[in-house]
Amino acid sequence: MTPPKFFNDRFEFAMTREAPDRMELEVMVDKVERQEYERDSQLNEAASFSTFKQARAKTREAWMTKVMSKEYREAEPGRMRELLSQLWGVVCLTEVPNDVLMWSKYADSYQGFVAEFICDWEHTTYVPRFRGTPFGPALKVEYTAKPPVFRRDFGNAAGCLSMKTQEWSYEQEWRVIEFLVGADFVEREKGYRFLSFPAASLKRIVCGDRMSEPNRAKLLEFVRSNGFEAVQLQTIYLDSINRAIELRDFS
Repeated sequence: MTPPKFFNDRFEFAMTREAPDRMELEVMVDKVERQEYERDSQLNEAASFSTFKQARAKTREAWMTKVMSKEYREAEPGRMRELLSQLWGVVCLTEVPNDVLMWSKYADSYQGFVAEFICDWEHTTYVPRFRGTPFGPALKVEYTAKPPVFRRDFGNAAGCLSMKTQEWSYEQEWRVIEFLVGADFVEREKGYRFLSFPAASLKRIVCGDRMSEPNRAKLLEFVRSNGFEAVQLQTIYLDSINRAIELRDFS
């Protein structure tokens, strides 16, 4: 799982929420102040809630003015991205195992491999679409020219978190968004987080044609000795005439 602040796309998860109006902020502040007042028994005895509110009027007004300011709104995407990156990680999947750009960017220039997993269900009546994956429900990414904006009630959060700019449409991405604390394994040195999956959910492995022989041997040994015997093993072949990638079974 990758926190979004580490994505290649610097605009991912850097979004705004619909601008609040003064009434919304007043309701929010009133709720916080009332909770603070009711928690402090000494404060209850010393002053009424209306007196307590009046004493904080200048602080309340300064905060609301700040939140509604242009400068605060302009800085909101960066804050939102950082906050979401502290909570969530993303598993990025693709529909296209033979895309040239994907192999170049995400498979270490053909030195890595592609793993295909079984998706056992799909909901197509909702937007965004969902598929069942071994890592949890995956959202179909929508590629759009307009940046996503959270509604005030965050009712469109799933759609906003599965939007990217049109430049990335070649990825044909589906993404699983999970809380970072749900990771099955954390690599301590760099903090990488991983999710486990059942062996039966792995359908195919495709090796890059530049994968080193030692790495290929390690991968094959792992597959053959860890319950993945049914996995289809393939390698890529570059069709230079048509400038396309073919997937061929191991000979």
